[in-house]
Amino acid sequence: MKNQFICFEGASGTGKTTQIALLKKKLDSLGLINVVYLREPGTTEMGETIRYLLKSSTDLDAYTRLFLYTAARAELVNKQILPALSTGKIIICDRYIPSSVVYQSYWPELSKDFIRSININFPKPDLTILLDGSKLIDTRGNIISEAGPDLDYINKNYIEEYNHAIENGENWIIVDSARAIKKVQNQILDKVLEFLNIQDKY
Repeated sequence: MKNQFICFEGASGTGKTTQIALLKKKLDSLGLINVVYLREPGTTEMGETIRYLLKSSTDLDAYTRLFLYTAARAELVNKQILPALSTGKIIICDRYIPSSVVYQSYWPELSKDFIRSININFPKPDLTILLDGSKLIDTRGNIISEAGPDLDYINKNYIEEYNHAIENGENWIIVDSARAIKKVQNQILDKVLEFLNIQDKY
């Protein structure tokens, strides 16, 4: 049986959490109980501790921040992802290696190739769903931005990462997250149900 490791990527505000919750609701309604839902950084006890440190510390240098994210990922891989894959479970993960490449390469001392190199031994997802926020605006009509690199920078980096992944034979799809939630949901369901070989009309 093929591995069923699905990852959601995209900038903050693109609706990853909402779409994962909607996907969970759908898979639950189909009676799928062998699904594991994960988030990065987090899920494991150590991962949640690291998540708190990253959120609460404002003076971390670029390397410290990168290696904390990588440590949280190592815990997640060894304690959740690999055991789930070995028992044939479906994995739905909110963020993974591409988020590190996209966000941490904002600091000039961290190249994308270096970030990829320290993550090279972690398993790759079998399907990555990129929620593209290029067209997102807030209620005042302004392009949404966030602390650190702005949204335009992040989205361009995600598209570059998408192209890099496709060139290396990875399975990615891009979903325009600026559309109505239901339209985004339907596109994701189409792809995920096809990937899982599930026949269903929603």
